[in-house]
Amino acid sequence: MSAARLSALAVTAGLCAVVPVALAPSASAAPVSIQLLNFNDFHGRIDANTTKFATTIEQLRAQNPNTLLMSNGDSIGASIFASAVQEDVPTLEVLNALEVATSGVGNHEFDQGYDNLTGLVADTVDFDYLGANVYEKGTDTPALPEYAEFEVGGLTVGVVGAVTLETADIVSPSGIETIDFGDPVEAVNRVAAQLSDGDASNGEADVIVAQYHEGANLTTGLDAAKADRPEFAEIVDGTSAAVDVIFTGHTHQKYAYDAPVPGTERTRPVLQTGQYGENIGQVNLTVDSETGEVTAYTQQNVARVATADTTLPRVAAVDAITKEALEYAAEVGNEPVGEITADITRAYSAPGTTDRSVESTLGTLVGNALRDGVPENIGTPDLGITNPGGLRDDLLFAGNTASNPANTDGVVTVAEANNVLPFLNNVSLVELTGAELAQVFEQQWPVEGRSSTLRLGTSDNVAITTNPSAPAGSRVENIWVDGVLVQPEETYTVSTFSFLAGGGDSFTAFKEGTTRDTGLVDRELWFSYLDDASPIEPDFAKHQIVAPGMPTVLGIGDAAEISVSNLDLTSLGSPANTDLTAYVVDEEGEVVDVAGEATVTAGAATIAVEVPLSAYEGDEIYLVAEPTGTAVGPIAVVDERTASTATGPATAVTTTVGKGVQVPIRITSDATATGTVEMRWNGYRQTATVVNGVARPTVPSNWKPGTYNIGFYYSGDAQTARSAVGVRVTIGRAPSVVLLTVPNPVKAGATPTLGIQVGNSSGVPYTGRANISYGGKGYQVLVVSGRANFKMPPGRVGNHLITVWIDGNALTAPSASTRGVRIIRPPPGVDPPGGGWRPPASSPPPPPTTDVFRRSVATLALVPDVAPDPLIHLVALEGVGSAYAAARDGIDVMLRDRGLRRTSPELTAESLLRGAHASAVLEGSGSTLAEVREGTGDEIAQDAVRVSTELLGLAPQLRTAPLMAFARLHALAATGSLPDERRGRPRDAESAARLRSTAELLLTSREVPALVVAAVVHAEIACAAPFPSHNGIVARAAERLVLVARGLDEKSLVVPEAGHLAVRAEYESNLRGYRSGSASGVHAWLLYAAEAYAAGAEASPLRRDAS
Repeated sequence: MSAARLSALAVTAGLCAVVPVALAPSASAAPVSIQLLNFNDFHGRIDANTTKFATTIEQLRAQNPNTLLMSNGDSIGASIFASAVQEDVPTLEVLNALEVATSGVGNHEFDQGYDNLTGLVADTVDFDYLGANVYEKGTDTPALPEYAEFEVGGLTVGVVGAVTLETADIVSPSGIETIDFGDPVEAVNRVAAQLSDGDASNGEADVIVAQYHEGANLTTGLDAAKADRPEFAEIVDGTSAAVDVIFTGHTHQKYAYDAPVPGTERTRPVLQTGQYGENIGQVNLTVDSETGEVTAYTQQNVARVATADTTLPRVAAVDAITKEALEYAAEVGNEPVGEITADITRAYSAPGTTDRSVESTLGTLVGNALRDGVPENIGTPDLGITNPGGLRDDLLFAGNTASNPANTDGVVTVAEANNVLPFLNNVSLVELTGAELAQVFEQQWPVEGRSSTLRLGTSDNVAITTNPSAPAGSRVENIWVDGVLVQPEETYTVSTFSFLAGGGDSFTAFKEGTTRDTGLVDRELWFSYLDDASPIEPDFAKHQIVAPGMPTVLGIGDAAEISVSNLDLTSLGSPANTDLTAYVVDEEGEVVDVAGEATVTAGAATIAVEVPLSAYEGDEIYLVAEPTGTAVGPIAVVDERTASTATGPATAVTTTVGKGVQVPIRITSDATATGTVEMRWNGYRQTATVVNGVARPTVPSNWKPGTYNIGFYYSGDAQTARSAVGVRVTIGRAPSVVLLTVPNPVKAGATPTLGIQVGNSSGVPYTGRANISYGGKGYQVLVVSGRANFKMPPGRVGNHLITVWIDGNALTAPSASTRGVRIIRPPPGVDPPGGGWRPPASSPPPPPTTDVFRRSVATLALVPDVAPDPLIHLVALEGVGSAYAAARDGIDVMLRDRGLRRTSPELTAESLLRGAHASAVLEGSGSTLAEVREGTGDEIAQDAVRVSTELLGLAPQLRTAPLMAFARLHALAATGSLPDERRGRPRDAESAARLRSTAELLLTSREVPALVVAAVVHAEIACAAPFPSHNGIVARAAERLVLVARGLDEKSLVVPEAGHLAVRAEYESNLRGYRSGSASGVHAWLLYAAEAYAAGAEASPLRRDAS
């Protein structure tokens, strides 16, 4: 202690071993043996090991009656559930039971604030917490006792306490507003000088012990530990030579160094015991009783014993306290609160050694809880952030049913969940600009007030690229939230703990934002999230990746070499990544291409990324490491190539079935265009090479008749951007010819066979009806594979004409042929009985009726092997097939065009709203679309909107029970205007029968296109008016429902009602024509409806210019 005894022998430092160190004795020394026992960072470990910890102390204490037991801070705070649930009172009682003489104050003693430390804690313990560097705010007045003195073996031992200077940054600022923290070494030296200056009035001590709640991170040797942590180097080299023993803490490391005393040739012990009572630090001093000189010492960390000895009185007292605490905790903490599928843990640098400098699966989980656990009425955070020091225990899959039968594998109990987040912070929402958010992540590296790196845990929607070698302030290069690059001037809502929001752990950038205390305690949010999200799988994806200079934008055709590292987590169970792939992802989130691949070794890879020419502007590139799914990016894809224009033929493109037709597509650009043009229609793809600026794809010869809106897409090349053009191609039915083989002359009374052949250019032999006019009568035969025979009836003598014509079919155009037939008189006696020709007994086919359904069935009954679809003949009416094919093409192009596939529930809702407005106007409403959207439309509009809200849910019912679907549509429309007994019911028996026929039509028509069925259902309901009211609204709703139920427009994005409204006069006149029942009226309605559907497609909200 004094200058007279500052000679010593230098001894090499030893780690965790008993090392005797002999110092020069005084000639008249009467040596006294003093044992100093110490522990640090106990953190409320009230569990099965508590009595073993106490037993270790008592067994060591029994070795020397001159023993002083001390704690070196953080005995409480960040405690496990059994202690935390009672505000750490059980731990304080254990310290009392063990007769702890004094304790240096740790940072965690301030977790609940200075007032709690000097109130509840100080009132509970039987000793003083020492903090020589803790001062009243703005003064040098001590806020805590600086030292304590004890008589041990007839000598005075002075103990000085000091806490880490980091405390101001790692506890909640609101709890320490009235105090300041000074330099710990300076404070210890000041007090040590007092205790060794010979002035009894300010305290004197024979032996001086310094308890620093600060220490080393490395345990590989004294020099390495000093070089690694400047704070520790200052303690070792800067602490006054008057101090005989130095105990350290805070860093949770185990070491025992023999450190040279500055200005002398002697050494002194510098020791830390690790954490959680796993070791007891033992320093044995031999002290000259006259001079107070330490003449020798030994030091070691004594491991906690394996078996408790409760016969020892103090151990028995600790056992009683522990059992009572565990019983209470069991009542509260044994209840399951969640479920996990595997370990979810902190990061580890070695078995049993946590590493706060890297991310962890537990950090991601807590980040997700902070983001998703805030109730919507309080706020909607963009991301969650947690500090690694706030995560105090792991969630382990293995259960422990020994003390709790409910704690089976995968179960998370209240106690286990609490042990993860024991601090009872409030949850705060902090509004930060993108620049401020970047600064938060910049402060992960050492900053003023903190010499270590602390890697923040984030929610899983965050991706960050960093360059740790860059200068401070520029290490964070890019941040993405939800796949969108964070912009410096934009504002983002961060959900975090009040500790971080107040600038804790030196993350002072949080204080630059606007903070709102939600009033939620982290434990409530955490428990609720675990319950809601269970079962929870560990997320092994990293969110902060080292990728210096990684681009955020690449042009189509561009290449970049990107080096990435830090891809692997070190949480328990984390797999090592093996592959890195650059995926091209379109605007809908679908992977459309691969831009590069690389092998991952030790968490690092260099990948050559080349944006394929097939990419589109607006696509994104993600670097994804497998098997963890770690995603880096995205990199935005832009098109910076020379613009091009694709143009089609100047005149209409027409052909017929069986004849393919080339469609020349010219590509014009300031650069010479190469590459290909792809022809796309309804899943069909054909590629043609651009030669001299022109590509010539060919429409196949086997396409059916109709009007096709075909997309032609230029691929672009390294210099030329892609472009596209739509071309309308009309394919007519194949020309046909009817050939007749007529025997001439024919004897009167004979019944010769007429041979009929039908040829066409489609390549498919004609099959269909042939109509025959002969002798003033009409007949029909079935042509199969281009051939038919007709047995001619007997005719009268003379010259006759026989005409045969075909109506054509889906592929073949109509044609006809006429031949002359000469009937001669047979020789005498050969005339048939009764003379002359008689009409056949059978009657010709019935003439057309106005009932389209009956006419269809009657006609088809004459033709064998034809499917009995009651509407099949409608498609064969002139122009109907091609009109509906064109309408279907237009709808398909809209629904499948890549640039318009922005489907979402909101788009469906908008389409239904537009349809409801149009239907209401057709019904007589005067409301505008804006009024309908705002909910202020008139009664008719409200009726139509009410129908639209349930429309899609009726699709399954329409397929199996259409009558019930019709009834429900009317019940919805008539709500509030008709009594319940009349809603959904037909007006009378005739209306019911007509409605039943329409329902039967839906159940039996399977061959005809959905658009034709929808048109017929619409017209039938509108014209029959089967309900007492709202028939128009019901008819139009049923029409839309058919398109959904039959899979044509499953998301209901076409707006047929708007198509009808656009040509209202034609709509109403064609309905009148259908109502007349004439064949021409039905025909006209079908042609009109096809045009209306095309207009309805253009009115879809998918169209950018649709309004």
